[in-house]
Amino acid sequence: MELLLEEDDIVVIDRADCDMKKIDENSIYAVRKDDLYYVKHLHFEEKSKTLQLISASPHFTKKHGFEYINLKEIEENPIVGRVVFSLRKWK
Repeated sequence: MELLLEEDDIVVIDRADCDMKKIDENSIYAVRKDDLYYVKHLHFEEKSKTLQLISASPHFTKKHGFEYINLKEIEENPIVGRVVFSLRKWK
């Protein structure tokens, strides 16, 4: 199975689409966690105020598990925006 995104791919991000309550779980989002940026599927858990970062690769998830952002511990919205386009160079 081919990776959804590979190193050096270019993504276009809709920065206006960053409302946690309107997350489309079939879409991919750019997210800031600590000082790093990730491109992941998201799931917002309103009760616990957490944002679950879900890899598109089941192999990655099986090896590393899920990552979470505790929204109670941060001030800024970690969602940069929704990925709307990607471009890959031919090798």
